Amino acid sequence: MNLTQLSVRRWQLTLVGFALVCLLGISAFFSIPRSVDPYFPIPYTIVTAVLPGADAATLEETVAKPLEQVLQGLDNVRDIRSTSSDGLAVVTVEFTHGTDAEQVLDRTVREVNGMRAQLPSGLARLEVRRPRTTEAAVLQLALVSPTASWQRMEKYAQDLREQLTVVPGVRAVNVFGLPAPEVRVALDTARLAAANVAPTAVASALAAAGADMPAGSVQSDTRRLNIEAGGAFRTLEAVRTVPLRGGNGRLMTVGDVADVSWSTSEQLSITRFNGERAVFIAVRKKDQADTILLAKSLAEETQRLSRTLPPDMKLATAFDQSGDIERKLGQLGRDFAIALALVLLTLLPLGFRASLVVMISIPTSLAIGLISLNMLGYSLNQLSISGFIVALGLLVDDSIVVTENIERHLRMGTARAVAAVEATKEITLAVLGSTGVLIFAFLPLANLPETGGDFTRSLPVAVLVTVAASLLVSLTIVPFIASRILEPHQTAEGNAFLRWIQDKIEHFYRPLLHWALENPHKTLWSAMAACLAMLATIPLLGFSLFPKADVPYFVIRIEAPEGSSVVETDRIVRQVAAQVRPLPEIDAVMENVGRGNPQIYYNNIPREFDTRYGELFVTLKDWTGDSPEFLEDLRRKMAGISDARVTVVQFEQGPPIEAPLAIRVRGPDLAVLKSLSAQVADV
Repeated sequence: MNLTQLSVRRWQLTLVGFALVCLLGISAFFSIPRSVDPYFPIPYTIVTAVLPGADAATLEETVAKPLEQVLQGLDNVRDIRSTSSDGLAVVTVEFTHGTDAEQVLDRTVREVNGMRAQLPSGLARLEVRRPRTTEAAVLQLALVSPTASWQRMEKYAQDLREQLTVVPGVRAVNVFGLPAPEVRVALDTARLAAANVAPTAVASALAAAGADMPAGSVQSDTRRLNIEAGGAFRTLEAVRTVPLRGGNGRLMTVGDVADVSWSTSEQLSITRFNGERAVFIAVRKKDQADTILLAKSLAEETQRLSRTLPPDMKLATAFDQSGDIERKLGQLGRDFAIALALVLLTLLPLGFRASLVVMISIPTSLAIGLISLNMLGYSLNQLSISGFIVALGLLVDDSIVVTENIERHLRMGTARAVAAVEATKEITLAVLGSTGVLIFAFLPLANLPETGGDFTRSLPVAVLVTVAASLLVSLTIVPFIASRILEPHQTAEGNAFLRWIQDKIEHFYRPLLHWALENPHKTLWSAMAACLAMLATIPLLGFSLFPKADVPYFVIRIEAPEGSSVVETDRIVRQVAAQVRPLPEIDAVMENVGRGNPQIYYNNIPREFDTRYGELFVTLKDWTGDSPEFLEDLRRKMAGISDARVTVVQFEQGPPIEAPLAIRVRGPDLAVLKSLSAQVADV
């Protein structure tokens, strides 16, 4: 007894299996992690060092080169690249594919911490991180207030950060756009002179009072008491009451000779939301968290937190990544409905019940594919959903062929159960062959090497498991259902639709088929000419290694002239934003000066701490067929800005790249490199 006979004759077992597949498919759909991008470990580490006030040459000599020399000694290092700019050095270490990503992070942290004493003491930040495909923010909020002080903005932003961090599935919450707070001690020269106190004496007193050092303890009877000796200042009054000794020996305080107040350091990063002063809050998710469920939880928490803000502040959702995966799922649902409608339409000649048999095979095959994908550890992301969409056009082939042959046997007068078994048996080898061709076509894609293969693997795997499931369904569930719901035909010619189609085949297709068989050479050359003619359309389609991402958002990069201050860059960013915001297609504009927008796409790495750089993150109301033309019009419009280089960037799939073409000039002398780079840029 073969598989088909078992499915038809032991129909109770088949029915239980069919019901189980449906239930497991529904469970898998709700339990499988949903995200925009697939997750896989990336064998990279990135070391970021911030040294305020240092130029690029100093950072290269004192930070980048020592780090490169130490990290070069790590095992399995493939490549090390460093970038040094004013105040910032970034060292990227690439390890060979297959190296454990967590281990390389631990080893990098250990080596960097071991050489911390050799680096400049003025480093404001030294961090080691491992990039992830889930690094992009799932949610970007804007805390907007045109009048609130920076201290109040910081307080409420940090409160929001703490509340959002505890939401299940959140990895980290970062705040952008706040200037660093500082306590400003403004010396009164007249009072200093009257008290005969040197300014250095005030600085020394503050440094000594703020030094955080253990002072030991004392024993008092049966109790042990710790002694506090200075430490971090907690209030402005604590700074004002730091003791000083005047020139005449009189004891005084810092408040007697200086004004102490809250202030902020130089603001090197400026952020605005739709033209209003704002602070950005970016939420990143954990690797296996469900993006849609997390977005719903964050939306509920955001609504609750919005009600706690004062009247002069408001909290706006600037970007929500869950919309991308919902659009993909909507596209899958639309294509699923189209597939069912086409099956119903094209199989009407066989009858409504035959169409129903094939339509049942579509969700059943998708359910098995979804179960398999969940068991293999993949998520439901933009690539796996694309794989299911591709599979929709393939998975019905086997079921249609099997159903049509069963119908043919029924028209010949065969009993339903016998027709289901015999008709399926006749074409089992043909079905196996056609499905095998499809599987072998996608196997190379599923075995692509390196990081690119890891990223794209969920697409061919989704196709493979779904097509394999359609083969299983066509040999088991389709014959079982056909043996139960199909009815014998009254005539051997079938219904009116089938007779009409057969008549057209007899009048049009049969003569064409006979001519092709009688003229094999002409048929072959005609087919080859048609193929070559199709190849001629490739220049019209264009060439691209990776496709554009049809997402309703993009970025505009602004690079001011060399040496521009934050104020000058901000002026240009305001000018560009003023031209973009009024456009009817625009939904929101996030302005960033001095750095890039928080990362919102997996391969878009934001630029940090560059006073001559600005970026607009723009969201559209919707992505339509006219959106590419809208971006081209915007590029032409931005080309008229002469004060800076303005680039409109549409997101693309694939590895992160700054531009389609990169020219690197290498050599030991930085001054010569700058001169040669300028010449290359002029060319």
